[in-house]
Amino acid sequence: MVEVVKSVFEKMLECRNWELCLLRVSVDRGSTHYSACHISLDPPGKLCEFANELVKHYCQGRRPRLDKYSSCVDYDGSSSSDTIYRLTTESELISQSYLSLISALGNPIHEAKPVDFDASAYVLVGTIQDEEGSPKSVKIFSMQAPLTKLKHRFFHDSNTFKEIDNKVLYLREAIDVLIFDTVIYFFDMRGENLFSMDRAYRTTCNRIVEDIRGMDICSDIDLFTSVATSGVNPRRFVSFDRNRLTALSNPETRPEKASMFDLEVGPDGKIDTGNKVNAEKLVKVLCKKGMYDPFDEVPVEVPASRKW
Repeated sequence: MVEVVKSVFEKMLECRNWELCLLRVSVDRGSTHYSACHISLDPPGKLCEFANELVKHYCQGRRPRLDKYSSCVDYDGSSSSDTIYRLTTESELISQSYLSLISALGNPIHEAKPVDFDASAYVLVGTIQDEEGSPKSVKIFSMQAPLTKLKHRFFHDSNTFKEIDNKVLYLREAIDVLIFDTVIYFFDMRGENLFSMDRAYRTTCNRIVEDIRGMDICSDIDLFTSVATSGVNPRRFVSFDRNRLTALSNPETRPEKASMFDLEVGPDGKIDTGNKVNAEKLVKVLCKKGMYDPFDEVPVEVPASRKW
């Protein structure tokens, strides 16, 4: 699937209608808010030149940056540095935030002075053609404050080096997020900041834990809830497997499935979650971070589980 991403980059080299926006991302009362400010570069053509140079870093040259990625998979909460994570714009993790983002980019603030705009990122917006020749929107995000004050930097003027005391625009030559049509690609975990995904997967985690509470399958549901909703565990629920929960909720299959992962079932038929170790094991099993090794016949922990 990395080849699909490469083909998008190659088509971006043909784009001649790039626009540049500063983007502000903020979270208030559980919602993600965006503001965009459209800016231009001088001399004319400089933006297109920069965009092409940025894209070439990823798909051309002796060491294209895309070569560091070995796979492109659906977002599952893991964070492998050699993996591109993919989401659709309709994913429940980001759908509301995505709509707000697109609305902000389509209605940039015109009265704001760019130099006073508290930007969290910059965005390049353009249009390219898909495999069928239809025009599709493409957006490149670099998640780092692009406006900065330089310390101990001077420019040459009339044989004197004068201090640069104004804010400057620094366009980092790195891509954190790519949105092509209705698909979102994360090149690193900075992409999570664009959509405030910490809030999203905690909401998902809490909803699933409430479902588990209602099934009455844990010996100590309060301890399980505490463990499941703290630390790194809420992120793990991005890859929650409903089929595993169904198997463990069935009194007939529960003892067999639980024993495969060294989970104990008490005389009352409930899974022992009376200590943090057992509660953590159950979280990993439900979220496909615990797998069964058929060769050594033992349960093992894995960073992620994906079908071949």
